[in-house]
Amino acid sequence: MQCKTCQVDKTEDQFRKFKQDGRTYLRKSCKLCQSKNTLAWQKENDTKEYRKRKAIAAKEWRAANPERHKRNSRRKWWKDAGINPDLAEAYFKSHNGLCDLCHEPAFNNRAMHMDHDHTTGKIRGMLHSQCNSLLGMARDSPRILILAIEYLNKSQ
Repeated sequence: MQCKTCQVDKTEDQFRKFKQDGRTYLRKSCKLCQSKNTLAWQKENDTKEYRKRKAIAAKEWRAANPERHKRNSRRKWWKDAGINPDLAEAYFKSHNGLCDLCHEPAFNNRAMHMDHDHTTGKIRGMLHSQCNSLLGMARDSPRILILAIEYLNKSQ
């Protein structure tokens, strides 16, 4: 395939892909030319005024689309954390609003955390921030949690 910018024949893996209408296509310019064009555009246009306009537009979009913004933020966080966003979204939708550890509803309408195994990425459940922190502070160790229970019981 020939790059439309540098006119050099290149392999398909040297072109970025994009999706449109459910189909995957290759960009017309190769990755190298696209990067050069992006850097040149940023050098010319990335000013304080541009960044300010972009920030205002993003804030307006978030205000106009609060549910989509929440969903997109959740899915990005899950993906960055190594959790399959589709599985996490299905679990999130089917959840009854209670913490899987303490069985209490969310505090002050705060977001619940998707608890997962950091090694495998497997979802364990949805937890309050406090319950999620409890497991994190115990380093996900049942032994430490049992010792903590014994300690609390001993002092009663």
